[in-house]
Amino acid sequence: MLTGAEVRGKRFAVTKFREGYSQSEVDAFLERAAATLERAGTPSAMTADEVVQVRFNPTKFSPGYDQDEVDDFLDELRVTLGAASGETSSATTSANLGAGGRRGDVPRVLPVLRVADYALFAVAVVLLVLDLAPFSVVVGMLVVSLLGGTAVQFLIFRAERGSPDGVVRADGSS
Repeated sequence: MLTGAEVRGKRFAVTKFREGYSQSEVDAFLERAAATLERAGTPSAMTADEVVQVRFNPTKFSPGYDQDEVDDFLDELRVTLGAASGETSSATTSANLGAGGRRGDVPRVLPVLRVADYALFAVAVVLLVLDLAPFSVVVGMLVVSLLGGTAVQFLIFRAERGSPDGVVRADGSS
């Protein structure tokens, strides 16, 4: 079982060149969780379901917390809050965790498509710089990369930001 001091003292690895979670959002959420653990039973106490439903904004090119580390810690926090409230296991909690964790909303194929798009773009740039392919082929590759990448990013954005009713955001809004 976690204590408020353990939650406040938790440190995560920082990502720089891959997606992470917004540090300020994670820190604010964990501060609320620590306060809940210290004052169990208060009206504004955080619930285990809130931990399951929280979504943090991803970081792309700025430092963020390692997503897997944060997700693993939030699983521990969920168990602690569930035990503190006498909850054995709610259907919502079990269903959400069984669906692939916190990032289960994003279909697994989308990040793979994003990497493939980056690779296509890189190959097109190399072909252009080294003059290894006709200009029209390179331009075609760049257009496909631009359109495909935009579509993939849009789908990821929708999946990450899609807020089904009742999903609690890191700032506490629904």
